[in-house]
Amino acid sequence: MLALNTLVHFFIYCLFICSIYGYGLVFNKYIFKYESNYGEKGLYGFILIYFIVFVLHFVTPINIILSFSLLIFGILYCLKNILFSDSKISYSKEVIIIFLLSYITSLTVNLHDDVRSYQLPYINLVQDFKIIFGLVNINDFYAYSHGLYDIMSLFKIPFYENRFIFLIPVIFVFFFICSIFDILKKSKNKIVTIYIFLILCLFLLKFYRSKEFGTDLPVTSLIFLCQIYFLKIFDEFDKIIFAKIVIISLFAFFLKVYSFLLILLIFYFYHNYRKIYFFFKSNYLLTIFLMFFTIISFSKSFILSGCFVYPEPKTCLSSKIIKWSYDKDLTEYRKNFLAAGSKGWRQHLRLNNYENLISAKDYLQNNKIKYLYYIFHDNDRERVLLPVLLSILFFLVSFLFYKKKGAKIFIPKMILYFSGIIFICWLYLFPITKYGGYAYVLFFSYLLSLKIFSNFKINQKFFSSILILFIIFFGYKNLNRIYEEITPIKKHQIDTNFNNNDFPIPIFKDIKFKSIVINNVDVNITNDEYECSNIRPICVPLLAENLVSFKKINDYLFVYGDKKKLIDYQQRWTDKTHYLID
Repeated sequence: MLALNTLVHFFIYCLFICSIYGYGLVFNKYIFKYESNYGEKGLYGFILIYFIVFVLHFVTPINIILSFSLLIFGILYCLKNILFSDSKISYSKEVIIIFLLSYITSLTVNLHDDVRSYQLPYINLVQDFKIIFGLVNINDFYAYSHGLYDIMSLFKIPFYENRFIFLIPVIFVFFFICSIFDILKKSKNKIVTIYIFLILCLFLLKFYRSKEFGTDLPVTSLIFLCQIYFLKIFDEFDKIIFAKIVIISLFAFFLKVYSFLLILLIFYFYHNYRKIYFFFKSNYLLTIFLMFFTIISFSKSFILSGCFVYPEPKTCLSSKIIKWSYDKDLTEYRKNFLAAGSKGWRQHLRLNNYENLISAKDYLQNNKIKYLYYIFHDNDRERVLLPVLLSILFFLVSFLFYKKKGAKIFIPKMILYFSGIIFICWLYLFPITKYGGYAYVLFFSYLLSLKIFSNFKINQKFFSSILILFIIFFGYKNLNRIYEEITPIKKHQIDTNFNNNDFPIPIFKDIKFKSIVINNVDVNITNDEYECSNIRPICVPLLAENLVSFKKINDYLFVYGDKKKLIDYQQRWTDKTHYLID
């Protein structure tokens, strides 16, 4: 059974890659129309699928007939180009190695911690309903930028249904690594070469469990890619690479709002505005695509929450104007909760032994500077320090053992200032690694270290040896993890959510529920306080049972929240901090 499941898993993994790459070929041929490497085309596939799913979801659920048809189209288009195209696609040994390394990370049934609470339930909603007005009222996690989950909704397949959709973040990272490795092979720019090397080291050391991927690692990957593009053209402007920065940064922003700091990289090239203007004017199809891409993304956020950018209260309309809106007050609660959580609020409570409980809002007001003390004592500090230590150790070793006169690498002060401003903004706004921290911290620490230790030559053997060593480490950690999942260790045996009966194909936890009807809408109320897992929509967690009402208008579902009860519910998570101490 294990061998058969692994074979099926491998086959589906390859089909998904093929389909996504097929859409990337379409995007590159008809919309972007400029040279791109294999990995970049794969990432373009995600962009086009995102656009297609968003457009279709306004008028229809992404049901299995539609999704499977679109999946097959991508596969057929990819195979057509492989078998019948004049320009044959060649796969280097590096791509094969990256494929194998990424594949072993996907061999798991131990999924992300949020799968049952909102990831899978949101995907089910996209597959079973057209876009839902006021969906945020059921679970405010549903209104975040969930573009990658919308993409994942397309990968439901017969018989197995959604059991393979969590391969998608792994495939995303696979294409990213392929893209930067191709840039590395062709690069004559030492600044770019070293930075890509450090990124590869970081990924091999840290991201050997696909459970940690979620949607944040793909976005971090896009931030890294924009930084690499930036380093390629900061001293010699290239309109095509600049266009790639615009495309990728826009996609990253709509996947996760914290990537908006990339706008500073775009702003750096403001003096080339004439070249930029004429480029997008002459490439009108790309310009129109990006405009519609932006409009549908903002529109979907507004329909789900009443906010154009959730959870930013300044972009929200009142529920007095649109009844299904989440309102500015509730959005402010959520924004404070997220901001405080990223600024050491949990650690503040732990250090004070959970005495004198303080709300998220009060914590932010009372610790405008002191929050740095708490985040330094948080467990996340080890993850923040990793990219810093990587940069320092690399340059220290290179400076000590490969020092060479006349080999100084020049870094303009303006580049260092820009990276410093981005780092400070991240440190002030959301200083936690999952909010792009790995990319923002590594970018600044790398350029600063390069400025200090710049007299050295690049030693190819040193690069290769370190990468081989880290690949061995990466492979060992994954093989050990796979063994522990096949023959469950104690922590898996006592975990009621862990099920390896069909390894490596995950089995979603069953949760009991009751079915009721509200205004002719079938609703399933789960027995769990917070999780819906794989219960078919509309599913409402037990705690939210009396918070919402439903109504169908012209075949669209509207969800209305009882604002007073929703505020009380939010206060349970924020002011009273039960979430942190239960």
